[in-house]
Amino acid sequence: MGRRFDRLSATDLTNLAVEAADTPAHVGALMVVDGGALLDADGRLRMTIVRAGIERRLDRVPKLPKVVYRPGLLAGRSLWVDDPAFAIDRHVDVAEVAAPGGEEQLLRLTERLMVPLLSRSRPLWRLWFVTELPSGRVAMIIKLHHAVADGLAAVQMLRSLLDLPEPTDTAPGGWRAAPPPGWSALVGDNLLERSAAVARTARRLADPAAVRRAVGSVPASWRGIARSWGHPERRSAVRSGLAGGLRSYALTWPPSRKPLMRTAARSTTSF
Repeated sequence: MGRRFDRLSATDLTNLAVEAADTPAHVGALMVVDGGALLDADGRLRMTIVRAGIERRLDRVPKLPKVVYRPGLLAGRSLWVDDPAFAIDRHVDVAEVAAPGGEEQLLRLTERLMVPLLSRSRPLWRLWFVTELPSGRVAMIIKLHHAVADGLAAVQMLRSLLDLPEPTDTAPGGWRAAPPPGWSALVGDNLLERSAAVARTARRLADPAAVRRAVGSVPASWRGIARSWGHPERRSAVRSGLAGGLRSYALTWPPSRKPLMRTAARSTTSF
């Protein structure tokens, strides 16, 4: 039986629970592409067209217009539901970079935008377009909560949102906000989920070999965590300076990867 409701995973709930101003749980990405179809003849961003193009694609990335919903007593874990007040202009905006618009100014802008936590009252993502860069280029700064996507999942989500064939018309997409499920339906779903969890646990306990493997893995896991916290430099293979309490990373694409850069630039032409 498939999942009836999109419940948050244990990892998602942990990321939300531990988040604070000094321990944000969002990730960010900075991309610089050829302005191309994003700019009009005067070099201004065609924001109305950009927003419309992204909004048409929301049905392809269904988690983006969703918010975290806490259903209450006996109704189980939090779940993702459509935001009834979703507005694309709250999530896709323009940001201004300081003159002369070089790499340093762009990274400083990215740091500033990454500092505030994402509001839990809205879908947990933001996207900014930055103009006034040299050679008619445009930067895209994405801010996305770990609970929505991380790593390759976030990359695939952005690709679905931005790198699609140009639509044949400008009609709005098929996405419409659906009402949250009722409390009684969530209570029933919660009971079924808990019953299934009890049954899985019972099957595992009935297998002595599985129990031995589970117990044997605990000491190794804790030793790994202890070694990591005892040597902070091992937590990441990439290190950089700390500015304003936010660690920033800059990736310079090597000249040998120019074909991939052209692929990224083409992602702006689908609007």
